[in-house]
Amino acid sequence: MIFSFLVWDRGLTSFDLQTMNGGVITSQFFPNVLSAKNLAMQQGSPLASSLAGEYAISDPNEIRNDLSYMIGFINQSRLPTDQSDTYFKAIENSVKNHIDNYGRLFFSDLCSYIDIASHIVVSCGFPPKNIQYMYLKAIYIMVDTYGEKVKDAGFMGMIVPFSTTPKYRIVTETLKQME
Repeated sequence: MIFSFLVWDRGLTSFDLQTMNGGVITSQFFPNVLSAKNLAMQQGSPLASSLAGEYAISDPNEIRNDLSYMIGFINQSRLPTDQSDTYFKAIENSVKNHIDNYGRLFFSDLCSYIDIASHIVVSCGFPPKNIQYMYLKAIYIMVDTYGEKVKDAGFMGMIVPFSTTPKYRIVTETLKQME
């Protein structure tokens, strides 16, 4: 499914997302270290890792809405799409808006915003090889900035601050290794 948009410094640009079960797969840039398979293997569960799904499937209308919101922010702010700062500012603007509206942000929603921002900057010419690091850095910055308002499903499905999860520990450890 093709998503097209007009960017102030690039003109008309687009990206193409695969479809599955009526949704679109947005997780092309999701870090492998946070994949369900990798997490299951780290917890010593090879059976769970073989059954773990690896795709984030989103409603195309939600993607269009989030994309429109981010592009509107980028265009209104006149942010250059070939700069990494634009990536982080677009994500933070969407995260702040979400938290202002709902009082919290689930990790899956954060990843959706990061996925969309990743597709935007890559379609505008930003090198895809830099996205893996920037994705993890965006998670870290948003959790550091918004603290306990960023949530995830913890043990037995309990909702916990993302900063207390094994995923967050992996984010911080991986960033240390990459820097």
